[in-house]
Amino acid sequence: MNVLSALSGVPLKPIFKRLSRGRLPQLDGRVYLPGLRDPVIISRDRWGIPTIQAENRSDLFRAQGYVHAQDRLWQMEVHRRAATGRLAAIVGEMGLDTDRLSRTLGFSRLAQATWELTGEKMQEDVESYTAGVNAFLESGHPLPLEFSLLRHRPEPWTCLDSVAFGRMMAWILSHGFANKLTRAKIIDKVGPQAAAELELFYPEANPLTLPQGIEFNLLQPDGMLQAAQGPFMQRAMESSGRGSNAWVVSGGRTTSGSPILCNDMHLPISVPSLWHVLHIDCPETTGQSALHAAGASLPGLPYVLIGHNEHIAWGATVSFVDNEDLFVEQFSPGNGDKYDFCGEWRQAQIIEEQIEIRNQPTHIERVVITHHGPLVSNVLPANGQALVLASRSLEANKSFDGFALLNEARGWNDFVRAVQRIESTSLNLVYADVTGNIGYYISGRAPIRRSGTGHIPVPGWTAEHEWDGDVPFEQMPHALNPEAGFLVTANNKIVSDNYPYYLGSAWRNGYRARRISDLIRQKEKLSALDCRRMQSDLLSIPGRELIARLDALNPEDKDAAQCLELLRSWNGR
Repeated sequence: MNVLSALSGVPLKPIFKRLSRGRLPQLDGRVYLPGLRDPVIISRDRWGIPTIQAENRSDLFRAQGYVHAQDRLWQMEVHRRAATGRLAAIVGEMGLDTDRLSRTLGFSRLAQATWELTGEKMQEDVESYTAGVNAFLESGHPLPLEFSLLRHRPEPWTCLDSVAFGRMMAWILSHGFANKLTRAKIIDKVGPQAAAELELFYPEANPLTLPQGIEFNLLQPDGMLQAAQGPFMQRAMESSGRGSNAWVVSGGRTTSGSPILCNDMHLPISVPSLWHVLHIDCPETTGQSALHAAGASLPGLPYVLIGHNEHIAWGATVSFVDNEDLFVEQFSPGNGDKYDFCGEWRQAQIIEEQIEIRNQPTHIERVVITHHGPLVSNVLPANGQALVLASRSLEANKSFDGFALLNEARGWNDFVRAVQRIESTSLNLVYADVTGNIGYYISGRAPIRRSGTGHIPVPGWTAEHEWDGDVPFEQMPHALNPEAGFLVTANNKIVSDNYPYYLGSAWRNGYRARRISDLIRQKEKLSALDCRRMQSDLLSIPGRELIARLDALNPEDKDAAQCLELLRSWNGR
């Protein structure tokens, strides 16, 4: 959702469009950027995609920050305020629930802890990027129209703004709690036996990537969780109709004799796009390795997140590995700051967050955190119970280093080392390199549950459902040069039920993966043009299966018969 549209409405758009023209990025001429060691060249192709050529790494990321700011400053402002829980200060009450959620999950607190774990070289990259953003803010160039409409002047960008935004994106791309809420509500309404009949199942014909005493109906999550589906912090994986496709084909199956890697990431469609496509380039010098990468970046963060360099290419889809659980905590009736764990009262961490609201009194959000995670519901007066969210994406780690290392990777071993650092987000990462290798590895930490699968909210006051570490990285699903000569991942089921660890159960139904696999097998050799056509393929396998299931039907009703005839004449596209 475009926030400007929400604030202004359709009739004023032509006026705003005219006013915005004088605020567009400068595309020609010379800009003096403070702090540059050497000249930097920024050129754009006919689609406006920038190439940044610098002589050293510091200048490269300083220029990337400048380019992001001149292209996407308002988007960056919304994202950093969503991540730091400061939206309501500029947009009023419509941003309050997002701020409450952000403060509760603690992206700002995570940013500080993550920064302390981030490697020195990556910290220097973020510092350079931050300096570039602030150089644009200080350049005197007219700011995007949204700032004028809201009479808002952006504060200087900080390194922690970038890290907090990165942590928010890691949580947005994680998966787990929404399915548990839905499942628990269904059980409440129809009982466990009928609910089991409605459970998700994975069609057997579709491929794999690699062949107790709780009344939940009273434990409604706080309304702030709805902000995860709102305009500022859309948690894409918990919404319908979204997912991504990726496949990689070995040179033995291509017309060129070299691997082809394809990726289309189906995150929410917006204007502007979440992604910013660019090309960054600096040479190898004494004490500095070359950095030459192109692909999709995120305004607010340095590097290329998905793309290729001179040695490897990598793509990503969300894995749907379940790395979140909801625990029901039992709080003390006499002291709401203490909760029961194995018969002992533990002290919860209490943080009072002051949230500024434009033209309204400040809101005080009381954040309560147990060893499982933050409270996401109110405490029931009757029995002192409340919901807590446990998520691997809400733990400090070195994920920032991982994406930086992907930009520099020269082969499979470098790629694996980079993936191992990406602990926050569970992604299917596909791989190809210039020497002809193809591969796949899942990033992110997958918890090992002591008991059960966390399908529904579980008691937090016993040790029965605790997490006992994670699936060892070496045992996470991965492949290098599979015998089939290709790998497909489209949010489908990853491994068979014989895999020794539980990874999840809410995979997408696998029809996209099946269609991609079928198209790859249809031709002995694939070209890049073939793969381009595959990315825009419109055939619906479920549609064809539906027609087949209705084949024997002969309805007497004329309207039904006409509808059936129309359906039978459809080719499934």
